[in-house]
Amino acid sequence: MGKVVAAGVVLVFIAGCHGPLSLQWTDAEEATAGVLGQRYARAGVSQVKTGNPVLDDLDDFITALDMSLNFPVAETVDLQVFLGNREVSGQAVDSWYGPYSMVVEGWDVGLGIVGHSRPGKTVDPYLFLAGQYLSADVTYLDGYGGVFFDDEDFGVVAGGGVQLQLNRDTSLAPYIKYYDNGLFGEGAKAGGRLDVWLDRTFFWEVIGETKISEDGYEFGTGLGFRF
Repeated sequence: MGKVVAAGVVLVFIAGCHGPLSLQWTDAEEATAGVLGQRYARAGVSQVKTGNPVLDDLDDFITALDMSLNFPVAETVDLQVFLGNREVSGQAVDSWYGPYSMVVEGWDVGLGIVGHSRPGKTVDPYLFLAGQYLSADVTYLDGYGGVFFDDEDFGVVAGGGVQLQLNRDTSLAPYIKYYDNGLFGEGAKAGGRLDVWLDRTFFWEVIGETKISEDGYEFGTGLGFRF
């Protein structure tokens, strides 16, 4: 029973695959608070609730790390590259096998494209589409032995939202997205991203999203820089 739970739980785990300063912009720089259309790199950390009771009970502070690069390839088109990692580890007790420990580590890497229609404007609607590769390694140990296995699959993420420039330094971008990660499941999420420029190079980001029609959320922060 415990081994079956360990094998099935990984599928749910992966499915689930920032006070401004006053900026002194020069005439040569575009004074836009949005990150769309900017060449930047960012890294972030998030706390995750998967919505799976076994995983969430096993580890009550699941963290996710992610990095991304954004490259404008046209006035209204950006290319994005991203990499993510999340890990669950802990100990629990199974009614049949007794105490056990389990570690689930997941990775995703992807490539996406973002199209936005009103670059540099106060309201900038956008659509995005990305493909990604996902993998997970599972280690399960109990008093009778252990199980070690890995899974991998490809997925797609699509959605849209609107980037709102709240002021010269701050933008807010709510969105909704659908994901289909094959073996690791599918679903929909609603979320948002707040970006605050700290100077002409660095920005701070806060991001959060929640699953639609089921439990699970992710909330985190990150730092990015324009280059």
